[in-house]
Order: sequence, then C-alpha cells, then structure tokens
Amino acid sequence: MLLLSYVKKLLTSIAVFIFVYTVYSLQLGDGTSINSYVPKMIMKDVKQVITNDVYTVVLTKDLKVFATGYYSNSIPYVDGVLDGADSFIKIAENVDTIYNGVYLRYVDKTLGLPISKSLSFKNISFDKHINNVIYFDKNNYLMLLIDAYNNLWIKGREVKSVKESKYGNTYEYSSETNGFKKIDNNVIFAYSSNNMLIYLKKDGTVWARGDNSTRKLKNCDEKIFLESRKIAEDIDKCFIKEYVYFIDKYKNLIKIENGNHITIDTDVKSISDFFYIKNDDSLFAYGFGCYGSLGVGKTDEVNVPPTFVMSNVKKAIGTEFHSLILTNDYKLYACGGGHCNFGANGNGSKERLDYPILIMEDVKDFSISNYHSMVIKNDDTLWGFGLNNINEQELYY
Repeated sequence: MLLLSYVKKLLTSIAVFIFVYTVYSLQLGDGTSINSYVPKMIMKDVKQVITNDVYTVVLTKDLKVFATGYYSNSIPYVDGVLDGADSFIKIAENVDTIYNGVYLRYVDKTLGLPISKSLSFKNISFDKHINNVIYFDKNNYLMLLIDAYNNLWIKGREVKSVKESKYGNTYEYSSETNGFKKIDNNVIFAYSSNNMLIYLKKDGTVWARGDNSTRKLKNCDEKIFLESRKIAEDIDKCFIKEYVYFIDKYKNLIKIENGNHITIDTDVKSISDFFYIKNDDSLFAYGFGCYGSLGVGKTDEVNVPPTFVMSNVKKAIGTEFHSLILTNDYKLYACGGGHCNFGANGNGSKERLDYPILIMEDVKDFSISNYHSMVIKNDDTLWGFGLNNINEQELYY
C-alpha cells in the first residue's frame, strides 16, 4: 500500500510538472523561458499591452498585433498541440484596440472574435462580423458589446436559476446564444461579474439582471432577475466586485449590501477590483487582501476596510498576489508578491512587499497578470518582468 501511494504521488507530481511547465511559460516574449526579477526591455513602438497568466498581447504604433505564450483564458484543457511562442509573433494588423481574451477592434470598428483549435497563436484567426463597436468586455460567461448607437448586446450564457444551501449557491445557466442579442439602448457602460450584469444608461440610471439571491442587486425576494431591472439612479459610474458599487453624481462611493445602499466614501472618481481613487488623486485599498497586495501592511486573507495607500495616483491594478501603482509623474510602484512570486514586483527580489516601493520611472501604462507584469514607457518601449517559466517545486513549495 505504501508503494502504491508513493507511485500515485510520483505520477501526480510528474503530471503537474509537465502541465505547469508547458502551460505557464513564455509570457515575456523575450525569446527565453527564464523568469526576470527586474524589468527588461522587450519591444519598441508599442501602443497597448494586455496580459493574462499564460500570454501577452501587444498593439504596436503601426496598428499590428503581436502575441507570445499560449492562447488561453485560463488553465486550458483542449485538444490540440501545446505549441507556445517564446517570442512575439504577428497575429493581426489594422487594429486600433485589443481586449483581454484576445479580442480585437479593427480600425473600421469591427470586432474580431478569436478562432483557434489549439493553444498556439500560430493557428489563431479572427471572425470580423460585428460592426460599429465602441465598447467590449468579456467576463463571467458573457460578452458585452456597446455599438456606436449606444445599443447593448450580449453573447454567452446567463443565470436561469439558483439553489441555495449551507455550502453555497449552485447556479443553472441558459444555453449559449448563437450570436449577439440586443437587450437595451442608450447604454454608455456595462460590466459583468459574479453572475450579475449591470449597465449604466445616458440618463444616469443603472440596470441589472442575474443573481439577486443575497439582495446584491435590489431589496426584493426574487432570487434571479431574468430581465433587466432598474437598481439605481443619478449614477456616474458602476462596478461589480463581491458587491455592486456605484459612484453617484455627487461623487459618493456606494455599495449594495443586503439590498441597502451604503456610502463607503466621498469625493471618489474611479474604482477597480482592489482600489479606488479619489478626486485629489489619493489611492485607497479595500476588500479582500492577501500577500501584501493591497499595499497597506500585512494582509493575509482578510477583508480590509477602505484604507489610504498613497497620493498622486493615476492608475492602480491589483491581483490576489501583487499590485502595480502608477503616479501622475510617471513613477511605477509595486507591492505584494508573498506567494508564487517569480519577479512580478520587478524589484530584483522574491521578498514580499507589504507597502509600495518604486521600481520604474518614466512609465506611461502597464498590464499585469497574477505572475508577471508588462510596462510601456513614455518612449513607447515595452518592458517585462516576472514569470516566464516555472517548475513544480517553485509553484507548490
């Protein structure tokens, strides 16, 4: 029995190693599979960059799209050859915007939907049949599209029902739609997450559909909104994390909890997964914190109340493992990295950072995944640091 148990563990370790090694690699596109603990220059003349855990996609100033790594939105289990690119290869041209999930908007405002039967960017192509696109997002089984006439279209699966138990909710979903279907007009923003869809209309009202089992959308007994319902008015911006959040026309940050609208802070101009920025450009962290990624001291699987991080901030993006913060004077700060840190903080160390430290200057923009970061400087050069190859021991021990 002991021998059989040992063999099973050995086979599992080998399988995990092969799987992780072949999938989690090649994101930096520098022609190697070596992790980088400090920023290294990768490419010139870059306009936009998008990352996730297994790839990096860039749009260059001449409107060409290049990709490196594996074409996948998550750990993939698909048929096909694992044939990742360890340096950037061209996958499209005449593109003016790239979206996460490798969706493209061409200069004629048509949306390019990716088509591939393998994990290789060498085999990817794009279906260009959606016109007049001004906004696109994909999350939680749904694609959201707003056209030039402010119509909101969706494609994918929506929640049909929910069963509640002491172990959590179980959801049933509709069949995936064959194409995009229009659900409303006069829409200027939409977002989907956690089985909820919300969207903001020109008149400042917010509408929602999806999971209302814990009154996260509206104070009523209906568990699921199969059609859109108005849930707020006089709103400038809206967002979903574990709750629905609003910034109203008076700049108050509000969340819906158990059907109640609760004011979190005042004088707020933007909100994202782990941070919000006030009108004086001060950055605040909030919500679930782990591995120091909120930059407010030691945070290990705790819910953090709104807490000041730093001043003069233009942009902040967090993950569960680490965060990057860009200031108005083009300085880039990093924090977190206490688990699976393969250089994603860019400071030359595997050490956890509980508070932000300066890692780069003259930075224009950035994109991060859980394990690596890509940065565009003001001279339009692309720099990368973090995971580019791992082994089973580094990831799990």
